[in-house]
Amino acid sequence: MDLTAMAQQIAALSSALPEIQKQLKEAAVREAVDGGAMVRVVPEWFPRPVRAGRGEAGNVDPWFGLTQADWNAEMKAGFSGWMETTEGSGRPKVMISYEAAREWLQAKWKRQMARRTA
Repeated sequence: MDLTAMAQQIAALSSALPEIQKQLKEAAVREAVDGGAMVRVVPEWFPRPVRAGRGEAGNVDPWFGLTQADWNAEMKAGFSGWMETTEGSGRPKVMISYEAAREWLQAKWKRQMARRTA
């Protein structure tokens, strides 16, 4: 096999890689479901809850049960797994990474447990 043929084969496989990965993921999910396993679906990003009006109970996110004030406090404490999707807007929309939030909150809870048991 000459170098040109190898380069063409690599290019063809590289372009097919996303589709191959998608098929493998779908096959793994299908196999798990067919085997009776539960599949947990979580978002990559979810919106930070909006502020409640005066006299209203605060809205909470459905994944961690935190309010806007809770998320603001986490951001001030160093949580960086968020992005503003409407930069420069008078009413910014903040999205929070589920995976980053899960890791941040687990580390926080572990630190709290270590302090309580020390």
